[in-house]
Amino acid sequence: MTAQAQVQLLDFHQKPALRMPWSQIWPGMLLFLLIGAAAILMETPYRAGQAYQAYPIGIILFLGGYLVILVGLLWGWLNGFPRWTFPYLGYSLIFSWYMSYMASPGLMLFNTPVFGRQLWGWRAWVPLGVVALLVLILSKSATQPVMNLLKNAWMDWTQLAFFLYSLLPLSVLILLDEMDKSYSFPASVIAVIFILLGAFLYLKYPDWRKGFLPLVFCAFLAILTLGFGSQLYWQTHYVNFTTQEYRLLPGPVPWRTILSKSILPAVVFTLVLLVPGLLGIARWLVQLVISRKSQSST
Repeated sequence: MTAQAQVQLLDFHQKPALRMPWSQIWPGMLLFLLIGAAAILMETPYRAGQAYQAYPIGIILFLGGYLVILVGLLWGWLNGFPRWTFPYLGYSLIFSWYMSYMASPGLMLFNTPVFGRQLWGWRAWVPLGVVALLVLILSKSATQPVMNLLKNAWMDWTQLAFFLYSLLPLSVLILLDEMDKSYSFPASVIAVIFILLGAFLYLKYPDWRKGFLPLVFCAFLAILTLGFGSQLYWQTHYVNFTTQEYRLLPGPVPWRTILSKSILPAVVFTLVLLVPGLLGIARWLVQLVISRKSQSST
């Protein structure tokens, strides 16, 4: 490849498509819809009258949704990791890591306890390992999909930010854990709306002004919402997990503490989404070096 061709390959100013087709949008949205709906159902208040039905449905959707995500990951992996696939890979890795530290003492299979109180450990990685094995079997080249993944990340570092964005659906359940559902439910609904909006705009508009910036802003608002809902509850309630005693704390609401502890994680996560921009800087430096070499050779 000539130096001029390399410069064209690394050109930042190549105009992206104005908007992506629907076939490249709905697969990426499916992940956030499934896990977002599961989170809302699992945070439905008991007094709503549907909680006993909603929570089991949420659990089924949460676990069954992971199977759908693995199928989507397999499909995207075999097709060279298109843009919508990055959160599938991110969520699968995060979910496997998270479940490896979880135990399921009440889980029964054919009236037999599964693993007892043991942590899932390496077993949590088995489904993702099966997907990788299927890729090796079905793919014509074992390395080509991975090379496509690296190439896509190099050409557009915002896809790595979208990879990290997949933390958000699981964070809804983690940050609102052990809370009164009358507090966690509205926070979960608002946060999921922000998560869905950010993902939709990013998938629809490849241009960073219309797609990536809204993604970052929606991520900030989602974490801010979750942090505010969580802090509003824990700063105003006394909870004894042994006796299951919940009561309001006396005195005024510490709004300053609530706001400061809500904004900080939102800012931190926003900065985390911008970390892949270092790859964009590296790409720009490579482009600059190749450009100067091509000028000196002419």
